Parts: sequence; C-alpha cells; structure tokens
Amino acid sequence: MSSLRLACTGCAVLLSLLAAMPISARASTPAPDATGGHAPDSVAAKPGDGVTLVFRVSNPSRHAMRIQPRIAYPAGWRLVTPQAPIDADAGARELCIVRVAVPSDAAPGRYWVVLTPLPSDARVLLRVDSIAVDVRAYHHIEVVLLDAPRRIAAGSAYAATFSVRNSGNVEAAVTLRVASGNDLPTSLDSGVVHLRPGASAQVRVVVRTDGLRSRHLLHRLELRASLAARDSVP
Repeated sequence: MSSLRLACTGCAVLLSLLAAMPISARASTPAPDATGGHAPDSVAAKPGDGVTLVFRVSNPSRHAMRIQPRIAYPAGWRLVTPQAPIDADAGARELCIVRVAVPSDAAPGRYWVVLTPLPSDARVLLRVDSIAVDVRAYHHIEVVLLDAPRRIAAGSAYAATFSVRNSGNVEAAVTLRVASGNDLPTSLDSGVVHLRPGASAQVRVVVRTDGLRSRHLLHRLELRASLAARDSVP
C-alpha cells in the first residue's frame, strides 16, 4: 500500500505591529495634585518593556536634608530599582532615576508613576512629581502545531490541530489560511477567529489525499494567520 509522509508546520507568524493611532487615556494611578503643579512628562512603552524614568527632587530649604522617595505605580507593575535616600544640599535639585517593569498583558492606555518625596524635616513641603507612561497597542499572533499523524495510507484523509494565540494586548480578529503542498484539498474549521488578549483557540485542518500519488510523497501543510482588516495598522 502506498503511503504519505507528513510535514505539518505552524507558520511562525511574522506579525508584530505597534499601533500608530492615538490611544485613549486611562489612569491606573490617579495623577496627584502636585504642589507647584507642572505639566507631567510622559514616555511611550509596549507591554513587557522595562521603562527608565527620571524624576527631579528639589530641596527648597536653607539647610541640607535627607529625602526618601516613595514611588507609587500601577497594580501589576513592578519596581525594578530600590529607592535609596537622597542627600540634598540647601537649594539643590537632584535627579532620582526609577525603573519599572510594564506587565506583558498591560492594556493600551495612560498610566501614572508618582514620586512623593518624604523630607527628614517634616516642616518642609516638597513637590510631588509624576510621569505618565503611555502603553501602546501591540499586535502579535502565534500559531503552533499541536497534533498531526506522522504517516498515513495514501488515499485516506488526516487531521492536523493547531493553536492560535493572541499574545498582543488588544482584541484581534485573526484571518486563517491554509497552504497545502501538492495541491491536496483541505478544509478548515473557521477562516476567522476572534481572540481577547492572551486568549487562544484550537483550529482543525482536514486534508484529503490522493491514492494515485507517489509512494513516498512528503506533504507540507501550513496554517497562516494575519490580522483582519479592521485590526490592521494604517
């Protein structure tokens, strides 16, 4: 009996897009009422990034003092750098460098990191400083082969199961397309899957083989994924 050897692959999707459109504001930590208020700085980041922020701490008094920075950041984020006390001379302005880690599942939006300086002299009022971190929309789809037979009899059908995962941080409509070697006919569960961030779906491809083909035919099967038009970046 003739047989078919199979080479099924999940196409490694080269799809990793940063949205260029504006993102809506979302404050996970409220912006403070800063003493001597000023327009906050902002930086852009994507999920999973480490972000370095530079704050300014001033000592407006006429004597040197020790200042302990207290850092507030959104829930789920992580403070990477320990905050040591700052020894500031009278009238001096010091820099405080803070590094935070953005979660890999952070939704698009504006988040605040706030530094509250706590002076050793409680009579001195110091200005609270804040920096906005704008997390951008990030599209990333992963396709992995889960199960397929290694060898079948020529003329029979076989099924291959793939996992399609949305590893981005926005909901995505994913268009699926099958590439079948030797033009063998295929059928796919669904041509489009809708996935929330972090969600995955299993899809099944059925291939019908030809009993008249060569004895040692190697069949290559790929499942290709792309973002539907409504999710694409202009």
